[in-house]
Amino acid sequence: MNKELKSRLQTAGLIPVVKIDEAGHAVPLAKALLQAGLDCIEITFRTDAAAEAIEAVRKSGLDVLILAGTVLDVEQAERARKAGADVIVSPGYNASVVRWCLEQNMPVVPGIQSASELTAAVNAGLGFVKFFPAQAAGGIPMLKALSGPFPTMQFMPTGGISEDNFQDYLKLPQVICAGGSWMVPSSLIQEGRFDEIQAIAQSAVTKLLDLKLAHIGINAADEGEAHQIAQFFETVFGFEARENPSSIFSDTYVEILKSPYLGEKGHIAISTPNVERAMTYLEKRGVAFNQESIVRRPNGLIQAVYFQKETGGFAIHLVRKD
Repeated sequence: MNKELKSRLQTAGLIPVVKIDEAGHAVPLAKALLQAGLDCIEITFRTDAAAEAIEAVRKSGLDVLILAGTVLDVEQAERARKAGADVIVSPGYNASVVRWCLEQNMPVVPGIQSASELTAAVNAGLGFVKFFPAQAAGGIPMLKALSGPFPTMQFMPTGGISEDNFQDYLKLPQVICAGGSWMVPSSLIQEGRFDEIQAIAQSAVTKLLDLKLAHIGINAADEGEAHQIAQFFETVFGFEARENPSSIFSDTYVEILKSPYLGEKGHIAISTPNVERAMTYLEKRGVAFNQESIVRRPNGLIQAVYFQKETGGFAIHLVRKD
């Protein structure tokens, strides 16, 4: 799988896994998920309508990454590719499907749940696999155990993933994204209740991004004023001052800049577990970022980035939460 495709899955974070009985439901469903902020969808070959549903979404022109799921043999893989799928996903490691996909230059994510299957994936030259069924196969402890001998392998856990546990999986550095069906109940699809699906998916995205107020920044005129402000917060509220070269933190709540920085009045920091993922989501909602403000960690991940525009005299920036 190429880097661009893997990056898109990683910024998506959550992959809705759907079973569609009527191909006519595919496009309204994809639109509902897009409105909620999810631009990847796994359409499973658990019904006869799968290939037609994939084709309908592809021909709709919607900017959706389509994974063909539950692909059990080469014939299904061929149908999925012809219909317009971007990725082939299988529940287990099927050597013939993997071989065909590699020969056709078709991205493939086979399912694994054992060291033997993982070894087969590594020997085939794959660096990304599906961990299925994740919860039944041992959950996070099993995934961590499998990662030990294969530190470069990356995973998409699916099966038993829910609103209550997907964040725990996504905290693992070896997990790119997680697949789940709770966002897209089959009953709601069959009844055409796409507004309800959108609401469920939106709730999942909100939990995925986990945007929280991290701290408020105050622009002091100079270092002397910064110390005076920090002393005020410590005396009045008991916020212990912690000084660094450019600012003073009053506990974790307020950052006092020793000289004015971005923002007429200061800044507002919003934390998120994955800055890149939050940026992708917010950009689709019209937010522009100041690319020159990006601060990266030694591993290349973005630690912080400012919005292009101020709000109420405050600059706003995202910050990565550990």
